[in-house]
Amino acid sequence: MVSGGLIDREIGFFHALRDAGLNISLAEVLDATRALGVVDLLEREHLRAAYAATVLKRPAHRPAFDTLFDLWFPPVSGEPSRNELEQGEPGEGEEGDGDGPPDTAALRERLKELLLDGDEEAMRRFARQTVSELGRADTQPGRQSWFSYRVLRGLSPETLMASLLEALLSGQQRGGMAEKVARQTITERVRQFQEMVESEVRRRLAEDRGPEALAKTAVQPLAEQVDFLR
Repeated sequence: MVSGGLIDREIGFFHALRDAGLNISLAEVLDATRALGVVDLLEREHLRAAYAATVLKRPAHRPAFDTLFDLWFPPVSGEPSRNELEQGEPGEGEEGDGDGPPDTAALRERLKELLLDGDEEAMRRFARQTVSELGRADTQPGRQSWFSYRVLRGLSPETLMASLLEALLSGQQRGGMAEKVARQTITERVRQFQEMVESEVRRRLAEDRGPEALAKTAVQPLAEQVDFLR
């Protein structure tokens, strides 16, 4: 049986998809709800796949779908919520919180290792850690917010290209196909990490403000919504 809380989130999710420009009929909403009865609701990716199978019509809509899904059905990070942090004992907090500033050089070295290895789950955990350590800022007295630019500016992953190329090529001749492939690999992994940081920031902001507050700015306009003649 599907819980009322899940149904409420589903309704909000579908409203956000429609606001983003996806044409979703009532019949498709009902199909999506029925699909919940045959998937493991504890497996988040199964839920994503069930919704995608019932409401997505075009591959071009997938990025907006995934971004909004992540807002309404965020992953369980294993970290305390903001309310838990505010109510915790002195000294409690997220990984990396402490009296001193974050060791940016050590974080950059760890990022270099992860970009070389290409382990997506390890990069995702590292993105959560770096948002905790670098992404939080006071926006006004008594209020904090999260910013991806603070993380990416602090780590500056794009500046690691030269050392990553040297490590990946390890003595191979430069300028050939091997270097081209290595550059493409590094560029793609850096892009993935940047997206992970941005996704984690959205998750934390949605936790603080609610997904509705972020939905309209989190997705790019769909191609069919853009007036190309203007």
